[in-house]
Order: sequence, then C-alpha cells, then structure tokens
Amino acid sequence: MEVKNPWEKPLHIEAKDIAAWEAEAPANVPLLVWALTERKIDFQKYAQWAMNHYELPLLKSEFFTKNPTSNLIDQMESSPWMVPLGSWEGLTYVGCVVPPPDGEPGLVYVLADPLDLKRLYDSHFEVIEDVADHEAEEAIEEILEPPSLPENDSPVEMDAPQGLVLNLSSETAPDSPAPIDLLSEEDLKEPHSQEDEEVTVFEAPEGLSFDEIPSAPSSEAEEVLSETSLPEVPEGMNLEAEEHVTSEEDLVEEEPAEPTVAAEIPEDQCFSDSESEIPIEFWEQVKESFSHAALFHNEGDAFNLFWKDGAETSATSLPAQKPSLLRIAQRTQKPYFGFVVKNEVHDEIFKTWGMSDYPASVTAMSLELSSGSAILLLFGFLEENSEELSRAQELCEKLESHFKSSSEKAA
Repeated sequence: MEVKNPWEKPLHIEAKDIAAWEAEAPANVPLLVWALTERKIDFQKYAQWAMNHYELPLLKSEFFTKNPTSNLIDQMESSPWMVPLGSWEGLTYVGCVVPPPDGEPGLVYVLADPLDLKRLYDSHFEVIEDVADHEAEEAIEEILEPPSLPENDSPVEMDAPQGLVLNLSSETAPDSPAPIDLLSEEDLKEPHSQEDEEVTVFEAPEGLSFDEIPSAPSSEAEEVLSETSLPEVPEGMNLEAEEHVTSEEDLVEEEPAEPTVAAEIPEDQCFSDSESEIPIEFWEQVKESFSHAALFHNEGDAFNLFWKDGAETSATSLPAQKPSLLRIAQRTQKPYFGFVVKNEVHDEIFKTWGMSDYPASVTAMSLELSSGSAILLLFGFLEENSEELSRAQELCEKLESHFKSSSEKAA
C-alpha cells in the first residue's frame, strides 16, 4: 500500500501541521510542492531524504542560472513542479520534486528545488506573452493605418511576423552542458568544495546551431577521400610476388609465434570462453576511445571489482547502499554520464588506479550477465569529434553480447 506522504515521518512533520497546510494550500498544487515553495519544509532536509528514498541525483541551482529557458515545455507534458530541461545524447532530462511512479522510456528524472522549477516554467510563458502582445500591437497598428499600395506592379515580398522566431533562435537557447554535469548525490550538509578542483563548464559559441551545419559539397568530399592515405603495411609483410624457392632451407617450416599478450591485461584474462574472463579484443577496442576501464559485479550489498585495465586487479569491494555513480547506474538502469561528486566510495574507485584526483567526467553503464548485473565504468575519453556516451554504449553492447554468446556455448 502506497503511503500518502512518505516524507512526513522522516522529516518529523506533525499531523496538525499537515492538516493546517492542507487547509491553506491551493487545491491545484501538490501539498509537498506548496510546503517546499513556502519553505514550510526545509528543502535541503527534504532533498537529503529524497535522494536516498527515490535513488535520484539532485540538480544544483547553478544549472538554472546558466539555462534560464527550456524549449521542451511546449513539446511534452509539464507543470511548474515537473519541467523538461533538455535533451542530451538521446536522453531527455526532467526536473521534478517527486518522480512519477511509472517513468516513460528515454526520460531521466532528477530532483530540483521547486522554486527553481517554477521560475523556469514561468519564464517560458512570459516570453510567449511578450511575443503575443507585440504581435497584437502590430496588428492594431496595421488596422488603424493600412499600408500604402506599391507604386509598381511588382509582387510584394511578405516578411514573417516579427517575434515568431524569438523562441526558436539559437541565441536564446544556446547549447548548454547536460544537467548530469551538475548533479549531486553528496551529503548536502558537507558540500563538495570547489577550491580543490576547478570545474569548467563549456558552452557552444553564441548563435551556433549544430542543426544548421551544412553538409560538405560532393567535390570537397571527393577531395578529402583522395587525400586519405591507406594504412601502412606492417613491417615484414611483402605484398609483391616472391621469387620461386630454390633451396631446401627456404622450405623449412617456421614454428608459429606464440600469441603476444597486452601488457595492460593479466595473461589469464586475455582470452575468454566464459564470464570469468575479459577478451583481449574488447580491451583493444576500449583503448581506442578510453584510457581507463573497469567492470564491477553487483553482488547484493556490494559492488566487487571484477576487472580493470592495468597489470593488477586488487580485491576492491564497495558498499552498494551508499550514494555513488555505480548505484545510480545500477538502480536506474540508465547510463551515468558526467561529473563525479567527491565522496568516500568514489575515492576508493579511483584509488585502484592510484589516482587522488577525479577525472573530468566518467561514463557508467549497467549490463546484464547470466550470473547477475554488472557496471562498466569508462573514463579518459580520447576521441575527437565523437560522442562519448554513444561510444560507451557501443562498447557495453559488445561486452554484453560477448558474455551472452559465452553463456550459450557453455550451455
């Protein structure tokens, strides 16, 4: 049975206060939203409880100062306490006070202060009202003072009504960092200090729209192809026709060379016939895009380090009940992509590489094995002009497919 106000007891709200608030709050506004907006309930205390209860990250208020508008409000169902924030890497992020019980595929819910959500929601309709008022004034002026007819018979060029492009201009809605970059699962009483680490938020140049980039003409494409060089022939390989063998020495069969093993992977993990090993082919593909990778098995109340790049894999076990990017990826079954909040669990993760500082961003993805669930962690993106999350998804699918085929062979 669903509890009406699950936050009531954890936040020590008395029944008499609930009754008084219900009498005072507007009928069309959820009681919790009204209480938080009016600061009857301390938002920081609620946020700390909600992050653990709903297992969702918290969106910082800084995001709303950098992104004062949202063009998705008209495109999907929204309200002052449930606002679509934007789409990144194929996922749509929705800010909320309480997540819906049944979320739609492709939507990622993040907690946010209702005051920030309401300001964003109201600002969107203020822009629409300004545009509508401006158009109405122009229409009245045209009625009171009709335009003069053209002197010649040439056709009159009709301009689009002014103001209609305001909501679509790339200048009013520049590309912005994904909200996942501003998420926090850290204890709100001890926020992460920014003095030890400088975080730079990159935004697209003003007016730049990636949707309007023209495709290169065919002549330019042919020129690029003509300048593309073929890969060099590996040393020792001769593509020219060899002379006929004339001596018995040349007929002596060479012993096949032993397969070389990458230095970064232990010898017993280079070839895989089961889920107990990671194939060397997978690590070779990972190295093309990421400098570091690791796989954690989810075993009940712990994430156990199963494999990582490097010559040694230490026996690392991390608590699954504490906030971490591993827990977010495992419980939401959606990729975690972005900034890493400083906490004890994350300290232990990066200590396995001997790192005291966190990487600028990471990608964590959940995958299902026959033996249970696991989390693939990737960071240190090396490619240029490519999408980090898309590449991580490809690698995750390949590893999951490999384990699936291994299980079928074993069966």
